[in-house]
Amino acid sequence: MSSINPFSLLRLPFIPLQNVIRMLNPHEVLKFAMISQKSKKIAKIFTIKKSCYMSIWFDTFPEFDISFTKHTYRTGRNYTQKYIRRSDLWRFGSTSESETVRYKQPEWQYLGIKSENPIATCLRMVEYIQEIYDTTLYCLVFFEKRFNTNDLKTIITWMNTRDSLHPISTFYVELKNRYSLDLVVNTLQASIDCFRPFLDDSTSMNSLKFPQTFKNTKYFTDHAPDCQKWVTVETLLTMNPERVYVEFSHLTDQDINKFLRNWMAGKSNFNMNRYNLGINKKMDWRQVLRGLKATIWHPETRKISYQINEDDTVTLHGGVDIERIDGKIATIEILCYHNHSSRRIRDDAIEEYEEAFRSWNEDKRDLESLEFRRGNDKGGEIAENEEEEEEEIGRYGYSLYRFSIHVW
Repeated sequence: MSSINPFSLLRLPFIPLQNVIRMLNPHEVLKFAMISQKSKKIAKIFTIKKSCYMSIWFDTFPEFDISFTKHTYRTGRNYTQKYIRRSDLWRFGSTSESETVRYKQPEWQYLGIKSENPIATCLRMVEYIQEIYDTTLYCLVFFEKRFNTNDLKTIITWMNTRDSLHPISTFYVELKNRYSLDLVVNTLQASIDCFRPFLDDSTSMNSLKFPQTFKNTKYFTDHAPDCQKWVTVETLLTMNPERVYVEFSHLTDQDINKFLRNWMAGKSNFNMNRYNLGINKKMDWRQVLRGLKATIWHPETRKISYQINEDDTVTLHGGVDIERIDGKIATIEILCYHNHSSRRIRDDAIEEYEEAFRSWNEDKRDLESLEFRRGNDKGGEIAENEEEEEEEIGRYGYSLYRFSIHVW
């Protein structure tokens, strides 16, 4: 029986070659593109330029996946569940290990390439995919305990030079120590919408300052308890994303007062939209507002609504308004309650407001510029409380145990 001669794909006429290339799946397209510069050029020309969403992570070994359907990602310590698995999900990876990577789920479509330098090979694969498809890098996840500092430097350098992938929607890093965190903050110049650092080291108490070159534009968050070790007022003053969420911090009343003074003077946090930080003890409103010009609203005189995410809108009752030098208004969520709050929380907020008003009347030292809006005395009306169910929603209402501020 005669053997079949190899079929030369590159010798096909233009139209048949185009039809063949467009029948290839993403794995086949990548393998074809990596053969030579000529095959790469053909893949770029003939492949339909579809939009795809990419996620890269460095865990056991470098991997990434792409999907042509936009869906919900979840990043963080549960990063293995960061997407809804779909039949259009294509996964790629590079490893120097001899064993074959297997996945139990039938919808996993996996292409693994052996390499002596898995990181470089994986990043090269990413670049090929980026040139072939219209790629949006949704998230990049890095676990330093599985790699080393030099690997982290390599990845940061690559991120800085890939302008076409900016902005990166989410950058999640689990780092070994404070040195690595400083390295990321001081060398990363890629634009990032959401920065989520997690620090394994709980020994460092030195504050971290973000340089102007760090482009964290929209959201900073760290739910880890150890975040309190390095998030200080100096850290806060050098951050400039629209939103900040920190679960724990050691911020004092004086720190918060300093932060508010700087914002009102237009010296820091110019892009602030909403900041929410946990603190170790109950705030003293007198210390927080000392020396500031502010309007303190009765919880049942003023209500204002804002959206905290796509699915949740909050109505704030009361609050403290301050004004930036350019006329921008921000509301500090103290002496207030939310529409989610139980009856007990609402009653406590009103009582705290009345107690604050009495205290202010008795002693106005360094608080002369405060204005209490109590309803009829300023043209407003204190409405009757409607009956509400007694269920208590834990994350809302404890206004003096979290520092929350919203800019309108």
